[in-house]
Amino acid sequence: MERIVFLLLFYFFLNISFSQIQKQWISDLDTLKHSFLEKEQLFKHCSKQQFIDKLEQLKKTNPKNLEEQYWLITDVLNLFKQPIIQIKEANFGHLPFRVREFNGNYYLTRISLDFENNLGAKIQKINETDIFKLLQKTQNIEHLSIKSFLEHYQFNKTDTLRLNIQTNVNQLINIDLKTINDDGLLATIHPKKTPFYLQKQDRWFWSYGINYGQQMYFKLNRGLSKEFLKQVKDSLQLSDYQLAKRYHIRLQEVYDAPKFNDFTEKLFQKFKKRRYKKLFIDVRNLKIGDTKMLILFIDKLQKLKRINRKSRLFIFVDKQLSFAAMNIALYFKQHTNATIVGEKLTQTACNTNQINELILPNSNFYIRYPNHDFKAVQIEPKIKAVHTFEQFVNGIDPILQKVIEE
Repeated sequence: MERIVFLLLFYFFLNISFSQIQKQWISDLDTLKHSFLEKEQLFKHCSKQQFIDKLEQLKKTNPKNLEEQYWLITDVLNLFKQPIIQIKEANFGHLPFRVREFNGNYYLTRISLDFENNLGAKIQKINETDIFKLLQKTQNIEHLSIKSFLEHYQFNKTDTLRLNIQTNVNQLINIDLKTINDDGLLATIHPKKTPFYLQKQDRWFWSYGINYGQQMYFKLNRGLSKEFLKQVKDSLQLSDYQLAKRYHIRLQEVYDAPKFNDFTEKLFQKFKKRRYKKLFIDVRNLKIGDTKMLILFIDKLQKLKRINRKSRLFIFVDKQLSFAAMNIALYFKQHTNATIVGEKLTQTACNTNQINELILPNSNFYIRYPNHDFKAVQIEPKIKAVHTFEQFVNGIDPILQKVIEE
């Protein structure tokens, strides 16, 4: 009798818990619906009725966890066909391998210690599905090693993961997911040295004379500064917290922001020494920024005729540019005689503050969307340089190497 009572109570509370989760799921979908329907700029490739119908359809589903909810919402956002409308990356568990793309090919750069001998192999298929078909469902290569991603799109239906790889010959790796977890103990490719543009990532901007002081390298990691943030704060009457939220940075970073005007003055003071013949401006790896921060810098650059020439001024780009970095690269291209160097890409270009965030109250997912209608634009570098796997392993920056040789 006691056993029956216990089971009844168990199923009762289980049903209550399930019902609560379902209510929260529906509440999040309603939040998304009411917020997006107010924003006309979002509905360029998707009608409002299509959006509503999709959400109503999802209300009838019963996602078992947050990860399943994440991919279902991703499917909704894909209706808009705008890369700028996206759900912020969540910290979901990975399978014991990682993939990176180099010059159109995909390589294993991390893998379970049991398969360390296959590190660096070219990966062709996951569970017999071609890698390019997998990537039709996502723009983020990291997703290829997320179990819930593969399950949601039915690329993985068993407890065994099959990786088709190519070394000297084609091979098949079978990973038993029941016995192997990604606990951080993965064999990893460590480049022989850190490329120049990935050094000093904690600094918002820095410069260095290279090639015996003949060229000046200027790295922009963040397109923000103390002066710019203060100007925005004063003009819009924002609090420090509101300012941090507007530019998607931590509050402490508002307080500790470095001054860019002083940096600019010192940088251009160096160009009075005529041994500096070229200026390289690198916006790769820049995640946030605003072109207005560069007004003084651009003004000084326009007046420096000796450097503001196609054979003297270069902008470095790659296929991983953020929206803000793309906008800054185009800004330099528009207002100077800079030559673009790197990889061809098509991307949306906008300042960081032109991307708003909606927080779904129960899942706490961040949904990012533009406050204007931004069209994707293309950058076609004048000087092309692609990143190969061999260059990655050796810590070589092909873009910097290419332009030094010009």
